[in-house]
Amino acid sequence: RSAFTLDPPTHCGSLVHDERWTNNQVHTLTCIVTIPSGIRLTVAAGSVVWVSGLKVFGSLILNPGAVMKVDRWSDSGVVVGSGGRLTVAGSVGSPVRYQPLTQITPSSRRE
Repeated sequence: RSAFTLDPPTHCGSLVHDERWTNNQVHTLTCIVTIPSGIRLTVAAGSVVWVSGLKVFGSLILNPGAVMKVDRWSDSGVVVGSGGRLTVAGSVGSPVRYQPLTQITPSSRRE
């Protein structure tokens, strides 16, 4: 049985407060998501995020085992703007992975 929820959350627009995305859900960005200056988004260890566009002017923290599945056909991807901070806390044993969505099959969506 999968540990993921049946109705995964979608995200769109600008974050208005610090957020922590958990690893029991696949987080899908349905449009460009902006992390404004002074706001922090923490992606929990083992989380999966489907990215169509992410702009970082605040702080994005990717914990060990996080997977960012990026739409390689998008003009956006992950952009760290002036003053933004990206912290990737992976390790050899538990890397943070970036995968283009074109390598993803429907059966692997819940990895």
